[in-house]
Amino acid sequence: MRSTGKLTTVKQRVEYLEGLFLTGDEGSALQEWEDDYRQQKKHLRHDFKAEHLEVGARMYAMSGNPDRARGIMDELFELYPDWDSSIMMVVFRAYTQSTTEQHHEIARELYTAMKSRLGKYATLRDYDSWFLGFLETRNLSYSTRVFKAMVTDGFIARDTTEGEIAGVLRRLHLLYRLGDGIGGMTSIALASITVLPEFYRPHLFGDWVKSAAVNNSPEAAAQILEMMVKRGYEPQTFHSNLLLKALFRSKELPNELKAENMAWQMIAAYQSLYEPRRSLSAVDAISKRRKDTTGMPPDPELAGKMPPANVTTFALLMRWHANRGQWEHVEYLARWLRNSKIIPNTALLNVTMENLCRQGKYNEVWDQYRSSANISTDSVEGLHGIFPDGATFRCLWRTLRLALSDNGMRENSSLPSPRELLRETLQWWELVRDRPDAPRFRIGLAAPNHGALNTLMMHSFSYCNDLGGSLVALHLCWKKLGLLPSARAPRILQYQIAWVDARSSVTSGRDHQSGVVKRDVDKMAQIYDILRRERFERAGMTETKFEYLSDAEVADMNLNLISEFVRVILKRKHPPEDIEAMIDEAKLDLGCPDMKIGDLDAYNVA
Repeated sequence: MRSTGKLTTVKQRVEYLEGLFLTGDEGSALQEWEDDYRQQKKHLRHDFKAEHLEVGARMYAMSGNPDRARGIMDELFELYPDWDSSIMMVVFRAYTQSTTEQHHEIARELYTAMKSRLGKYATLRDYDSWFLGFLETRNLSYSTRVFKAMVTDGFIARDTTEGEIAGVLRRLHLLYRLGDGIGGMTSIALASITVLPEFYRPHLFGDWVKSAAVNNSPEAAAQILEMMVKRGYEPQTFHSNLLLKALFRSKELPNELKAENMAWQMIAAYQSLYEPRRSLSAVDAISKRRKDTTGMPPDPELAGKMPPANVTTFALLMRWHANRGQWEHVEYLARWLRNSKIIPNTALLNVTMENLCRQGKYNEVWDQYRSSANISTDSVEGLHGIFPDGATFRCLWRTLRLALSDNGMRENSSLPSPRELLRETLQWWELVRDRPDAPRFRIGLAAPNHGALNTLMMHSFSYCNDLGGSLVALHLCWKKLGLLPSARAPRILQYQIAWVDARSSVTSGRDHQSGVVKRDVDKMAQIYDILRRERFERAGMTETKFEYLSDAEVADMNLNLISEFVRVILKRKHPPEDIEAMIDEAKLDLGCPDMKIGDLDAYNVA
């Protein structure tokens, strides 16, 4: 409009600048705003108008320049003290999104100023913006302060409706993410307990004890339960089970024995409350008597305070006795459970499967899984079967790996093939991957270091001489489960190929085979290293640069390298079309016919 000699109104100018900025031309929008700001001709000036100052502050805040945004905002409120305060929130969030501590300090100052300026006119949306802002800066103190203010100022925890409670818990869980270690969680728990209504407190104590268990702090867990009792809240089974987990995880015998004693007392409490008196068989009577006479004496601190056991209590105690080889106690508990009204859950399923695997009853592990577990969206424990967790599938893969390594078991195995078990695993993962607790399932599946599943899978495919399946499984683990190839994956593949070559050797002596394997593994490692070096040279990559790559980049590079390695090795004995057909057959069998396996096919490798 200016080019035609027509004057623009401030509204038109603001709309133009906003449109320019929001369509991606941020630099031009900011430059034109600055040109307006420095304009000398009075009839063209907009810089003294509130709308123009506000859009300037907003654009600078959104472009990541909070200091310039704040300077313009200060000028706006100096000229127009009663102007809408919403621009302050935009500038506040620009400071919280910064990575410098100096900017975070200014954000805290802005929060205080905004809270004072808004007073009783602050809304829940304002509080949530402050809360999320301080979460972004990972400032536990101020995040907790805002959460407490939400409660005390009457914005959340106002009633007992499901939506209200869910909103409180959602904000609490966001706060928990800042509570690194038991110290941070203690700060959050104490602050929450002081302001939230009474009916939240058992849950808060439970979260607190869970944090102590996760952080391997049984002493803290015991102190939390003691504090709970002093405040007049009777610990529930849930709380006591968390303490049991903390004590068992400590791997210190006094703590483990204390947990054993607690668990038996909880079971006794359940029996006295819910089970009718009945005569014990001779076997059960002797087993029970031995348990009573060989266990620790009752703990005076716990006497009379133990809640009744539930199925998780039984599972924890069964795992403890199995670890010590006390199978008579395990059998007693299992038999008692079968005759009780307790509905089994995933924890009990996992312990039962682990115990069978430990005893070498591999077929029974699979039978137990098939008879108890149910992978479906409508699975409800005790009604339609137990929905398995990650640890369930890790146990299945460990069982399969052990069974395949046992020559005597292979002929009589009713276990699925590695391909069949991988399909089952992926079917289960499709049901959990979008859940908010999906990371917990992934940790259970692959262990905290995310390497356990890959290794178990690779060994299982190796025992079946399924090189194509091994390769496709590695790609599926990354593409579907988000699990990087383990550091041991190349070595396992090298051994797999070497053993296949050794078995096909005309000489059948074991010593000769072992020598052939060692020689071939060394040769495979050399080929792998050569391919890796060539890839690094083509990509201009160095070891130093490699260390700074993202997980996704590392996964892609390693998978492409492994894929090339497998094709190079197979090409010694098979034509390219057979190799690609072998890989395509594995992809089809595993339900991913269109998945790309590596960046080079067999026709283009050496």
